[in-house]
Amino acid sequence: MNQVLYYIIFTLSYLASLLPWWFLYAISDYLLYPVVYHLVGYRRKVVRKNLTESFPQKNLEEIEQIERGFYHWFCDLFVQIVKQVSMSKEEIVKHMEIVGAPEAQKAFQESGASLMAVYLGHFGNWEWATAMGAVFSPENKCCHIYHPLENESFDRLMLRNRSICGSTSLAMGQSLRAVIEAKRRGEGLIMGFISDQIPLPNAVHHWMQWLNHDTGIFTGGETMGRKVGGSYWYLDVEPVKRGYYRGTLRPLEPVDGSPYPYTEAYMRAMEASIIAHPEIYLWSHNRWKRPRK
Repeated sequence: MNQVLYYIIFTLSYLASLLPWWFLYAISDYLLYPVVYHLVGYRRKVVRKNLTESFPQKNLEEIEQIERGFYHWFCDLFVQIVKQVSMSKEEIVKHMEIVGAPEAQKAFQESGASLMAVYLGHFGNWEWATAMGAVFSPENKCCHIYHPLENESFDRLMLRNRSICGSTSLAMGQSLRAVIEAKRRGEGLIMGFISDQIPLPNAVHHWMQWLNHDTGIFTGGETMGRKVGGSYWYLDVEPVKRGYYRGTLRPLEPVDGSPYPYTEAYMRAMEASIIAHPEIYLWSHNRWKRPRK
């Protein structure tokens, strides 16, 4: 039954993905946005709360402007994920330009580290960040951590989308084993970490002030790097125009005095990206629902 459901979902998604960009963006503007923002009001309370608390210096008009921009971007993201079903590797790389990959890979190889941890966030179109699999040379395996979806058919579709550029998906529970096995084989592993969202209570090992909140953060990437030797990078994403992004690979400079200096450096870099372009961050996630107590 799951197999049949997957092929139904894939076929419908593939047919929809063949629609031209202008038509998909018209659907985003004139169908999805009015329904999601005005009619349904999808998580508007969560979005407004997150924006108001994160930017206390902004007035209501400014908050509402960011909020509307967020919902426009959110609807665009949906049609972009649908479009990705029929996109080629070259098309994805065109829409998500990765800057500095050869230089970053060379620095990683010269460092002697076994793990190149590339941090990014739920910012821009993180699904297209799998373009890294197409721009890094194949002597280092490129993979990314993901959380399996509850629906097996949708999970399978997303895994297919994420493999288009040659990157491998690893469930979080498989990641440490993959890193250790790669080190045993003497191989370098380039691994993408989306570490800006809320961790489970038993996974919070560090807290910091982030976007005006006391925030518990993931430390798994740095923890793995300590076990095998890590090189830490940030994919600094910025919007170019509608449907196009540029991600620049930048080495993370450790934060002095922090027990997790590279993780905290990433969170500060991510915060700067969000402040610069707040409308393309995933504000609908209830990021701060678990206080430190």
